[in-house]
Amino acid sequence: MMKRFQKNQLVVALVLLVLVQPVFGQVNDQVYLKSSPKEAIRGLIDDITSTEVVLRANGNPRRLASNQISRIQFANAPADLLQAAAAYRREQFNEAKAGLQGINLDDVQDKWVKEEIAFMLASIDAKSALAGEGDKIAAGTLLVGFVENYASSFHYYEAVELIADLLYSVGNFKNSAEYYQ
Repeated sequence: MMKRFQKNQLVVALVLLVLVQPVFGQVNDQVYLKSSPKEAIRGLIDDITSTEVVLRANGNPRRLASNQISRIQFANAPADLLQAAAAYRREQFNEAKAGLQGINLDDVQDKWVKEEIAFMLASIDAKSALAGEGDKIAAGTLLVGFVENYASSFHYYEAVELIADLLYSVGNFKNSAEYYQ
């Protein structure tokens, strides 16, 4: 009788473990706002547009303006992207670019993670070129490609501003002014 009771307890414990594990095992995306760059808002991202990110935190959708977001750390981002993003934030662009080049884009399934990689590659080239360490025209071409291919990115307006900065830096003031607007 006692062994049967212990066996039933074990079965109940295993069933509870299987049922409860997905709740605790969920990995959340993390959104960092410019107003509090060290504090993450955790949840699952439902949607991203050029103007807002919809994050479901505690089951409730929360709309965050894209221009208030400093960065997003996607739950399923490869480790190389996380390391490259940290180098990017420290403005160590060569290190960030080297880290990104180690990522096989064919292995990345998430469209938002691919978009993040594309933005970082384009913006690294642009920021390096603006600092005098790269080809401004090539960097601008890469950014224009990003803007055309990822118009719904939360980085869209940041990319447009970088294009304007590059145009201004090569003396193309008229087109630069159009991008700044």
